[in-house]
Amino acid sequence: MTRNEWLTLYGPIWTDHVFSRELVQTLFTEDAVYRPNVLHAIEQPYKGHDAIFGYLERVVPTLGWTSLADGGVIEAGEFLIMQAWLSGQVEGKDCTEVVCTIYRFAPDGRCCEIRDYPLIVDEIVAPFEGWDVAG
Repeated sequence: MTRNEWLTLYGPIWTDHVFSRELVQTLFTEDAVYRPNVLHAIEQPYKGHDAIFGYLERVVPTLGWTSLADGGVIEAGEFLIMQAWLSGQVEGKDCTEVVCTIYRFAPDGRCCEIRDYPLIVDEIVAPFEGWDVAG
C-alpha cells in the first residue's frame, strides 16, 4: 500500500469515527507502537493491534472535530511527517489541537510506529496564514 492510500484509510478514523479491528490490522504491523503523546510518561505506548484498537475505541468516540486543516506532508525515507490543525469539541468542551505526527512505515506499506506531538488549548483557534508546510 502506498502512503497516500494509507493516509486515505487512516484519516477517517479521526474525522468520521470509522475504524475496526480489520482496519487496524490493515494499517499497522503486528508489533506497531503508537505514542499518542510523547510527553505523557504516564501513558505507556500502545503496542500491537489489540492495544492500538483499544486506544482508538476509547478515544475516538470522545472527539467531535468540526474543522480539520491538513498542514502538508514531508517524506524522508521510511518516515512521513505530517501536521494537522483540528478544532471542535473533545469530551463536550471547545478545543483546538495542533499536532505534528511522525509515522514510520514497514516495507509492506503498513505503519510500524506513530509518535504524536500535540498541543491542545481549551478554545477554538483558527490556523494562522502560511502555517502549512505544503506552501
